[in-house]
Amino acid sequence: MQKKDSNIEAFYKLSPQDAYTPAVLYEFSTEFYEQVQQSMTGVIEGKLELDHALVELNKIGQFKLDQALKK
Repeated sequence: MQKKDSNIEAFYKLSPQDAYTPAVLYEFSTEFYEQVQQSMTGVIEGKLELDHALVELNKIGQFKLDQALKK
């Protein structure tokens, strides 16, 4: 006997969405990914503290996203 889980039932009622990836997403993600790699390398090598790196990534990511959206 299969138990019906009402917590996930709503998800089965959703229809699939069309895939949509705006150009800004690609431009932003490639630039931001490079920054993430640099920051995480610094953390791994002990040159940066994780908390500081995450705060900086947040600032840089927002700035780069804002720039990309202006184009």
